[in-house]
Amino acid sequence: MSDDKGDLPTPPPSFIPLRYTIVLLNEHGEWIDIGSIYAVDDAEALAASKILAAGQSFEVWLGFHCLGSFSGTEH
Repeated sequence: MSDDKGDLPTPPPSFIPLRYTIVLLNEHGEWIDIGSIYAVDDAEALAASKILAAGQSFEVWLGFHCLGSFSGTEH
């Protein structure tokens, strides 16, 4: 950053974890289990969900927003 008075400092990135909901689905797309995970962004939440799902179909939600629905074969 320069010493010029016109430059404004940029705020640091947010590292406050958000609460995401992971929903495990059966072969018919019906909910079979639900849990919460905490992540700093959508990418981290999706990566953690893929590990936790262990090949099972699942959905990831942030509040009322569905980030995605994944079958057991595509992730």
